[in-house]
Amino acid sequence: IVYMSVRLPVYNNRLINTAGHENNLTLFASTARGKYSGNILATESYAVSGFYAAAHGIPNVSSVIPDGNNRNVRTPYSEVNHFRLQTHQQLSVGSSIFSADVAYQQNNRREYSPFHTHYPTQENAYSQSNLETEMVLRNLFLDIRGRRYLLDKGNQFVPDEFSVGASLSFTQNDIGGYSFLLPRYCRQTAAMYATAEWAIGQASFVSAALRYDVGHIDIDSHYDENVYNYLTSAGYSTDEAVRYATLSEHIDRTFGNTSFAIGYVGRLGQYIRLHANVGRSFRLPGANELAMNGVHHGTFRHEQGSADLRSESGLQIDCMLEYENRHVLLSLSPFACHYNNYIYLCPSGQWSPLPDAGQTYKYVGARVVMAGCELDADIDLPANLVLHLMADYIRNKNRDSKTALSYSPPPRIQTRLTHVIKGFRTYAECLLTARQTHIAVGEKQTDGYTLLGAGISYNKALGKTRNTISFAIENLTGRRYFNHLSYYRQIEVPEPDRNITLTLKTNF
Repeated sequence: IVYMSVRLPVYNNRLINTAGHENNLTLFASTARGKYSGNILATESYAVSGFYAAAHGIPNVSSVIPDGNNRNVRTPYSEVNHFRLQTHQQLSVGSSIFSADVAYQQNNRREYSPFHTHYPTQENAYSQSNLETEMVLRNLFLDIRGRRYLLDKGNQFVPDEFSVGASLSFTQNDIGGYSFLLPRYCRQTAAMYATAEWAIGQASFVSAALRYDVGHIDIDSHYDENVYNYLTSAGYSTDEAVRYATLSEHIDRTFGNTSFAIGYVGRLGQYIRLHANVGRSFRLPGANELAMNGVHHGTFRHEQGSADLRSESGLQIDCMLEYENRHVLLSLSPFACHYNNYIYLCPSGQWSPLPDAGQTYKYVGARVVMAGCELDADIDLPANLVLHLMADYIRNKNRDSKTALSYSPPPRIQTRLTHVIKGFRTYAECLLTARQTHIAVGEKQTDGYTLLGAGISYNKALGKTRNTISFAIENLTGRRYFNHLSYYRQIEVPEPDRNITLTLKTNF
């Protein structure tokens, strides 16, 4: 692999310290009594994942030498603990339904690595010397909604179904560790919305929705004296050193905007069904898009936010044509979008002055057009065979710079031939991915590739249980290829070789 122009070996075709383990627990309970129903869900997830050491911190050859154990996790590694508690409550009163959703989530993420620094003046001021980064993200969400069915409307302009609602959310991010990734921030959002649906005849519907959002975000500043001392000693001006040493600006901003959608679903003859939608979208910029200014080792680049970004907004139109008869199910879904201010991460073409940082990527807002199409088909063939075909294509353009957007997915076509008989299901598949040459300035092109795969599964009922055993092989020929959208593409790490999976599933 190649990281920061340093060529590092990969021993035995394995990236060391990329193992991990995960534990999950889910509890769910529900009840229904007369006109009331409700449920509660609690989940707890815990995962530990190793970091490929040569891409974390300072790359060196000694960090990639294997230790003889492919399954252990050693430093550097991440530890993620995610807790979620949510409930849905619903009450029916005549032709109306009132509901409420409340959810709380807490995500604790810690990254551990022996204390290291790119700056000779930096000292480890933390008692936990190997705690590199800590982020504790808390989120509280509330949504209340009233829905009314008007079956005896008496007026053709009155909708068959009408609903209004409001939602609130509160998010807080706290940080720790000797390294900096994201700032502390607090965000509150509120929204009000209304939807309506009209029946046109027996098989056609028109729907409409209107929503207004307002959001406020307060981001703490973060200044690193070590960066300032490093840059001034390297000959950079005071203003430039201060700009790069300000890893996060203090930002206190409020955003608000309106979004809407109008849709139609109906039949165009016996076999064809049409879904069509047109709408306007709105998105608040995230804390990283507004305030980030530093090296993100997880993505192998220096990322810079922009404090003056406006909210993202745009117009979209899409439709889906479905054709279905006894032997064929075919859907074609073209779409097009025009954004007045599309926020994305763009390579700047400039080398970062920070050590081991590479190219600087900046979050920018631009006028963007985007269009594409998806195709999905299932065709019944003789001898219990089914052919599944899936294809997608997308094209975009930054109208301000007249260039493509970064990280655009390449065109793909996937085919799968399946044979089903007496509980056995066997398949063979082929994925064709085109070469991606539609790239932003400073982005790498990625060659196309062909992947083959196969699998077999068997279903068997034993008593009151249903059991499935399956065996699958991905990348059957062991093709070496790159995923254009992968973070590892930056350091020329190919995707996994041949992958074999054995699964046993029992449903009680």
